[in-house]
Amino acid sequence: MMRRWMQTTVLVAILSWATTALGVPKTFFYDEFDEDFAAALNSINGQSLATQPGFVQGEAIGQVYRPAPEEFPLQIEGVDLIFSAPPSMPDLTSGFTLEIYISDEDGPDPGNSPIFAISNNDLLDPATQTLGITVQGGVGIQIAFDFTDPENHPPLITSGNIWVMVRFDQVPSAGFEAWGTLDCLIVAGLTCGCQNVGSLHDSATRVNSNVIRHVTPLGQCSGAQAWSYTEDVGISGDVILRMRADVANVACVPDCNGKVCGDDGCGDICGACAPGQSCDAGACVSCIPQCDGKTCGPDGCGGVCGTCAPGQPCLGQNCCAPMCDGIACGGDGCGGVCGTCAPGESCDAGVCNCVPDCAGVSCGDDGCGGSCGECGAGESCESGSCACVPTCGGAACGDDGCGGTCGSCADGEACEAGVCETVCVPSCEGAACGDDGCGGDCGLCNEEETCVAGECVADCVPDCTDAACGDDGCGGSCGTCGDGATCTDGVCGGQCAADCDGRDCGDDGCGGSCGSCSGGTTCSDAGTCDAPVDGLFIDAISPDQGTQGESPSVSITGGGFEMGAVVRIGGTDLVNVDYVGAGLITGVVSAELPVGLHDVIVSNPDGEVARLDDAFQLVATPSNADSGCGCQSGPTPAALAWFGLVALVMVRRRSLGGAPRP
Repeated sequence: MMRRWMQTTVLVAILSWATTALGVPKTFFYDEFDEDFAAALNSINGQSLATQPGFVQGEAIGQVYRPAPEEFPLQIEGVDLIFSAPPSMPDLTSGFTLEIYISDEDGPDPGNSPIFAISNNDLLDPATQTLGITVQGGVGIQIAFDFTDPENHPPLITSGNIWVMVRFDQVPSAGFEAWGTLDCLIVAGLTCGCQNVGSLHDSATRVNSNVIRHVTPLGQCSGAQAWSYTEDVGISGDVILRMRADVANVACVPDCNGKVCGDDGCGDICGACAPGQSCDAGACVSCIPQCDGKTCGPDGCGGVCGTCAPGQPCLGQNCCAPMCDGIACGGDGCGGVCGTCAPGESCDAGVCNCVPDCAGVSCGDDGCGGSCGECGAGESCESGSCACVPTCGGAACGDDGCGGTCGSCADGEACEAGVCETVCVPSCEGAACGDDGCGGDCGLCNEEETCVAGECVADCVPDCTDAACGDDGCGGSCGTCGDGATCTDGVCGGQCAADCDGRDCGDDGCGGSCGSCSGGTTCSDAGTCDAPVDGLFIDAISPDQGTQGESPSVSITGGGFEMGAVVRIGGTDLVNVDYVGAGLITGVVSAELPVGLHDVIVSNPDGEVARLDDAFQLVATPSNADSGCGCQSGPTPAALAWFGLVALVMVRRRSLGGAPRP
């Protein structure tokens, strides 16, 4: 993580819908600016605020709010936020996911999954009236939840603390050079780059209130994540992020007695200090420049600690000397570049390398001395595609292996193994019946005769004397025995005792079956249904949908399941698991599973894993809460004169259960 000071740029006021309040409207926030978002944006415009740009993919930042007991029940109406832009590329935008957690924990870790999450891809863009809106530095966004659809807003909250988090979804790309700092360069194995926007912070920190979920240990590009308060990882100032809610009709009484700044005891402030001052115990005190160990950059009081020589930018606290010796491309270590590669080349560790091009081809040269693929036997590569090569060898006729022919035979000839041969001549010399050598016959015998070696001989006479079963001597049967009886020397013997003890399939020893296998499994000699040789797989889960709070029982079918296998649905373990066999496991869905569409995962004790994507959906219990009226209010036209855009962002999901995974 790192810090940088920057100027906010264009600000946008976003209006919200008015709704029927549960009691008292309240905005939960910790920053030092006005509670009214439009007024706060007006105050922020032009100020130098703290910025934290060094986020990698999957990290999140936000705040934990702790409503008083008398403020419940509480309905979250919307969220206001503003982020910071890189100084050299202020127009970059970033995708994000808004997550809301509820927990009895005090923080920083809520210890559970979010109760509500919405991707920026599911937010209505007011400018285009289409789904998908991104966050841009220096632009304030006010999100209002849609209460006409129970899937498009958080549920009513009756107790606990509330986390509001903004998670960065995308891999850092163009923004890594725009921040002008070594920490934001993308160097394989060393640094991870930065997101296209950074979080914006005010001048003072409300301790144990600002929360970050980050990769641990700090500085790594990926791995396990941990929850921390921002001040514990070196980030100061409150995140400019607000939660608008309707609370129960009991209001807090602010206390600003003897204070000109700082907390009023009700989530607001008693006033803001002038530039160059900070708030200490409710009083504004003069700022003391902080330049120890710094050769350049801000001194914390509106001034600077020094200036750098030409060509040496200030990165963080010190002047940076560009390093390009032996480097043909990529960053110079000071936010600039040492050079760019030619078209068709990529920069790898400061060296321009050829980029293979196999678009639209399956074989042949990749343009860099490699291959786009090899053709199979009997094929050749033609213009990037594998084509069949006719093969006739010495054949004068017949199939050429590619759907064509090697040639045709003359009349009276037939093609045999690629050779044209004269048509067969029948031969019946000395034969009264039987095959003529060319597929025909030399004659037919009477009904009571059979052709043997070209001669008609009398048919066999069946003999079943004293026989109730078995062979009649002529290939027929003298009869069959009843169920369970066996035939011995023409006599039906005693009953056969079927034996299926310990067998799920196969022969029961008496000509019957102990059962059959399903789900791709096969019956072994021991009578067990075993997985096919291709290993572990999942066919289906039944049922594939449940309702929150009901904990439905489910069956997972497939193959390759082993005793002790672990089944997870949406990140939670299946409970009361019963291993029925290699093709079937049953259990009960955990009550902790959140609403949404989830994967089904089976993990065998040997480490083999099978996954069935988006296979089980948990839907929310229908709510009868009042959705509010459709009234609308907002700033007067004169109040919007400072801002270049007026729009409304409403939550719109593309489909049920579309909330992203934590």
